[in-house]
Amino acid sequence: MDVSNAPLRVLLIENQADLISTITLLLSDIKECQVQSFPSYQEALAHGFPSEPDLLLFADSLEGDALETLREIRMNYPSLYIIASLTASNDETIRVYQERGVNGFIYKDRNYIPDLVTEVRRGLIRIIGRKAFLHSSISGSNLFSRSDSADLLQFNTLQPGQLLLHYRIVEELGEGGMGQVFKAEDQKLGRFVAIKVLPPRVTRNEQARLRLNREARTASALNHPNIITIYAIEESMNLSFIVMEYIEGVSLWKMLQSSKIELATLLDIGIQLADALSVAHAVPLIHRDIKPANVMITPRGQAKLLDFGLAKWIPTLSGGKDERASINELTESGVAVGTVSYMSPEQALGEPLDGRSDIFSLGCVLFEAATGKHPFEAPSIFAIMHKIVNEGHQHARTINSSLPPDFDEILSQTLAKDKNKRYSAAELVDALKMMKGSLVRDVPTDPMAGTVKASGKAQGPSSGSRKDSAPSEILGRIVLVEDNEDNRDMLSRRLKRKGFDVLIAVSGEEAVEIVPREKPDVVLMDISLPLMDGFEATRRLKTDPETKSIPIIALTAHAMSGDKEKALAAGCDDYDTKPVDIQRLLTKIDLWLKRKL
Repeated sequence: MDVSNAPLRVLLIENQADLISTITLLLSDIKECQVQSFPSYQEALAHGFPSEPDLLLFADSLEGDALETLREIRMNYPSLYIIASLTASNDETIRVYQERGVNGFIYKDRNYIPDLVTEVRRGLIRIIGRKAFLHSSISGSNLFSRSDSADLLQFNTLQPGQLLLHYRIVEELGEGGMGQVFKAEDQKLGRFVAIKVLPPRVTRNEQARLRLNREARTASALNHPNIITIYAIEESMNLSFIVMEYIEGVSLWKMLQSSKIELATLLDIGIQLADALSVAHAVPLIHRDIKPANVMITPRGQAKLLDFGLAKWIPTLSGGKDERASINELTESGVAVGTVSYMSPEQALGEPLDGRSDIFSLGCVLFEAATGKHPFEAPSIFAIMHKIVNEGHQHARTINSSLPPDFDEILSQTLAKDKNKRYSAAELVDALKMMKGSLVRDVPTDPMAGTVKASGKAQGPSSGSRKDSAPSEILGRIVLVEDNEDNRDMLSRRLKRKGFDVLIAVSGEEAVEIVPREKPDVVLMDISLPLMDGFEATRRLKTDPETKSIPIIALTAHAMSGDKEKALAAGCDDYDTKPVDIQRLLTKIDLWLKRKL
């Protein structure tokens, strides 16, 4: 068969009408794309697939045996790119589906459009890797601009260990509308950096490159602790890439998927982001793409705003005079599609923007973080935009009754349709600080109060001791294995304040030397270590008769990456995720100390 004329074959085993409509729209202008839809597993299997499919959207909640259906499909089509549409995010479900060969996930209990766009693009790029004829088919589609497809293969070939100038690729961190992001080692300065490899159209478009350089120079001049630092813009192997500060932590988007954020913490994040915007808006520089995926939270709770000044030029790369969003501009590279739920009314209308547009977007982020829902939810892109422009938002307290009325008032002013009625960034900082200061906080119970010491004697808090003073007795000995200096200092300091003797190892090699010698009560093992990682260090300690009984708690920054299962398989006794909640970690330590007695 001559594959040069073969169509792209997409299967939808899904019964949710709005999801089927959205993916059909995304694929609607790809030449010779065949889409088949089945509302049940039985119907899909009974119908059969006369030709090998390329892309599958697979729902988890239809009638029948989902896992058996998935197993049969994967067995018959090993190269098929499978996207699972899950009813809700669940670590165990994700693990099981990954074992069945699922490549990506979307979650139907929240706004799935950004994830859907990312996964469909990633699937098509993988398919192009083995079916080059698709280059011409997807060029100029909703998902890829005409200049994208010529370089997509090269754009997708960076592998761990490969060098870009003096930057050694370590691992891929993610992919979005602005390109692929990799963790890399700067071999000149001996530090980790983040490298964002930009879409091929940037390299091919001289005007876009010049504008990007101007924007990046401006953004790199922003000196603020809550704005990611840009180190350089480089070119190599016909690729343009941005070298940035590497942030260890999780995106706010991931935090929102895995846990509830307390109001005091949310206010603190909002204050940091608004303060960063106040500095940028004074330049003046606007972000235009404020959303949870563009906010990183470090283990110490510091918020970092990503892609500052870089999203601004994307919608106008075509050079058109009209900046109103056409369907191609809305979906090109997934940028505007991923952003649509956080657009300001003036942004949705294609009007000139200033810093108040960022304030509206930040208001959408705060609303979502406080309620778990978007302020303008609707089943399609255009319905969302219509609501943003024409309809008011639901009050947050009707969704989360624990929120104080003042918070709703702040959101109402932040999300005002009339930009003249919104806060400035500096005013929003003041409003959030005032509210944070007025909160009545209950002092959390210290899980280590009454904890069992390593010696076996219960130790309660002394009646007259200061909160931060060093306890007079040692509760236990801990070896902390952590290569990040900030994380190491923070955890060590807090553990010592609670009464622990803390020994430090900065690598897996040091850990396997120190632990047998010192025989601690507990080991806290960061799994992302240079050279010998935490998995290997754990395996060695657990196979050593002298150390195999010492509890090891794995620390990972990737709550949903499968690291939990890898750590437990390596022999870790427990795990915790970063940013570390010190009270939760102390509870785990206390549990293992009691088990040792």
